[in-house]
Amino acid sequence: MQISKIIYFKNNKIILLLGILVFSIFLRFFMLSNQSLWLDEGVTLKLSSNLNLLDNIAYFLTLTNGDRFQPLYYWLIPYWSFLFGNSEFALRSLSALFGSGTIILLSLIALRLYGKTYAIWVALIATFSAFNIFYSQDARPYALLFFIATLQLYFFTDALCNKHSLVSRWGFWITCMFGLFGSILIGIFSAALSISYIIIYRDWKNWLRWWIPALLFALPAILFYISSDLSTNPTSISTTRYGFPLLQNFLFVIYGIFVGQTYGPPINSLHASERWQVITDFIPELFILFIVAVIITIFLSKLLLNNNSTLDWFFTSLFLSSLTLAIIFAIVTKMLN
Repeated sequence: MQISKIIYFKNNKIILLLGILVFSIFLRFFMLSNQSLWLDEGVTLKLSSNLNLLDNIAYFLTLTNGDRFQPLYYWLIPYWSFLFGNSEFALRSLSALFGSGTIILLSLIALRLYGKTYAIWVALIATFSAFNIFYSQDARPYALLFFIATLQLYFFTDALCNKHSLVSRWGFWITCMFGLFGSILIGIFSAALSISYIIIYRDWKNWLRWWIPALLFALPAILFYISSDLSTNPTSISTTRYGFPLLQNFLFVIYGIFVGQTYGPPINSLHASERWQVITDFIPELFILFIVAVIITIFLSKLLLNNNSTLDWFFTSLFLSSLTLAIIFAIVTKMLN
């Protein structure tokens, strides 16, 4: 009787997880065409008609804006548009597909490493992430980048559990290659993975087996970026595209990541000159958010120190390494905005 209850409970967890994943897909495809294409999506529409890949590659070699650092999405969208059209729903559905795939992969990673309960929590948090939903319904490259980074992590963690898995190694190397074409920021995430692995696991022999092939697979993308016009033409070392000081833009990015589109003032209002007044109007909400963030940070820190799990330390190192490298990249290129 006890065994049957355990099996029933475990089966219910799987059913719950599957239900959450189905609902996450629904949220990302729901009302995709509710609003017309906005300015940046117009760029996607403009680039969706040329099926000549060589022409598209040549075009991105001459670009002088930020999209030159993330060409893969724009190389894929013409073929997606050819198959499904260039309506709002059709163009945005590619991002919705990648957004849905990201939730599924995150759940599989948590399921493999931590079990069903953690997978359910990860699926829930990712499913209702306003940031994730927003970019999954935007005809822009960001949902693809989330998907690529998650796919990298999927292959990487699978190989951590099974060191002899050639499928995972080759999958990771191929993802590194296409991922760097997806965005130069994927290279930052890959570097953070590399740094975190050697810090936590300290296995130089296996590290070389991982990262020498990864670097070789990434060479085509590296050569592409070297061949293109990488000059950012900064007007000042302390300002960025919006003309705000670098520190303000850094805080803006942190706000966008953790607050997204839900718990505070709209992100667009923070680009305006009255941004400090807008923030002042939301002080009670932001204060509550700050208190909750402090409580969660304390709880996670105690959990990390008490459990002393290698995996937990690896993911902590990955977060800190990614953040540090991203800040360095932003300072050097003045691209934080």
